[in-house]
Amino acid sequence: MAQDGTERRVTRRRAQTRARLLEAAFGVFAAKGFGRVSIEEVCEAAGYSRGAFYSNFATLDELFFALYRDRADLIADQVAGALAADGPALDVPAAVDRVTEVLLLDLDWLLVKTDFLVHAARDAAV
Repeated sequence: MAQDGTERRVTRRRAQTRARLLEAAFGVFAAKGFGRVSIEEVCEAAGYSRGAFYSNFATLDELFFALYRDRADLIADQVAGALAADGPALDVPAAVDRVTEVLLLDLDWLLVKTDFLVHAARDAAV
């Protein structure tokens, strides 16, 4: 029984560490640009060591793509919520306004997304 509790605690802690690394990376990427950020800067912003980074991500690219996926999923949920607000009688102009607000209000996301697109365009392996 104690072993199960310990395993859950470690899993929760690791998830929290990963979330803090992603959150910190988002801020650092938005401020400096992906190509100008080091693993050390992400770790410092999150308050973790490089060991915490490497237990969650193999490379900075892996973290970057995980961050992109998480943010894209969040925005997809926000857009779905904005579209669902009218129920079955969709008011298209109002829905477009709500979706536009969701997509355009986050300047940091726009900066990170642009970096992602540039990085992907320059690296055929991506």
